[in-house]
Amino acid sequence: MRVAAAMCVLGLCAVAVSAQTRSRAAEQAAASVAATLQQTGLTYRKSSDAVWVVTFKSSSSTPIDVIVNAQNELVIVFAVVARAPRLSAEQLRELLKASYSANFAKLAIDGDGDLLSLSEIALKGLNVQQLRTTIEEVANTGDSAADLVRVTAPEEERIEAVVAGRGATLPLVRGAFQLTYDPAKWKPQDSSESNVVQLVHASGDAYLKVIAERLEIDPTHLSDVAVTNARSASSDVKIITESWRTINGLRTLVLRLDGMTNGIRFTFYNQMYSDTSGTVQLAGWTGANLFDEYRRDFLELFAGFRKLR
Repeated sequence: MRVAAAMCVLGLCAVAVSAQTRSRAAEQAAASVAATLQQTGLTYRKSSDAVWVVTFKSSSSTPIDVIVNAQNELVIVFAVVARAPRLSAEQLRELLKASYSANFAKLAIDGDGDLLSLSEIALKGLNVQQLRTTIEEVANTGDSAADLVRVTAPEEERIEAVVAGRGATLPLVRGAFQLTYDPAKWKPQDSSESNVVQLVHASGDAYLKVIAERLEIDPTHLSDVAVTNARSASSDVKIITESWRTINGLRTLVLRLDGMTNGIRFTFYNQMYSDTSGTVQLAGWTGANLFDEYRRDFLELFAGFRKLR
């Protein structure tokens, strides 16, 4: 029995014809995209039978590799913005806004966690202008997204030694830590939040929350916690300086963050520490125009933090 006849007897005839049809469709799709791409006048190279890489200069003159992939009924146009980037909540928010503003492209994260700029075009009716415009939009959207995910390290602050305030003491995390302070400068206020003590400066223009809890936080995520807390007061908060220093034998993180609320620019000044005994955040804030005036008083509070056991 001939092979073809045997295949039909086994019920594989339709499968073979379907595979041949798909193969021809794929070849026709690749030929159509290749002919259209050639007419765009863009610089490109062939990567495989149905994939081309176009080197396109974005609106900022940055060369972007845009990949064009011919499929049976669609042309997928995309660029890899970043390989598995670690994104903050603020960056994700900005990327969603950028995706909303894009005309012919969108931003997405694929199964490998890579950030992509991409678009899809129906193969039927594909024309030169449509393909060129899509490539341009994918490149420009990817270029804008790259700026949003690019990490710029905050400056490190030079922090001078300041003597701790004395006169009053706050026990923290079931006596594992304590904070000493000058009661003539800082007055406790009632707080509705558990594990939180709020201090107000005698002038009434500076404040500090002492947030103490038994949970341990990985040191690499302390700054994320600070940003999340500050964002409850100011949605556009940004880290200005990030510094590690040792206070009473404890390696602490000191952050300065700036943000605006109701037209008022605030500066947040935090000292953070965490280990198996718990986490203590000293989160201060005042008007940005007053920060230099109160910075030393904040540092005096920070210096009063110590571990007892």
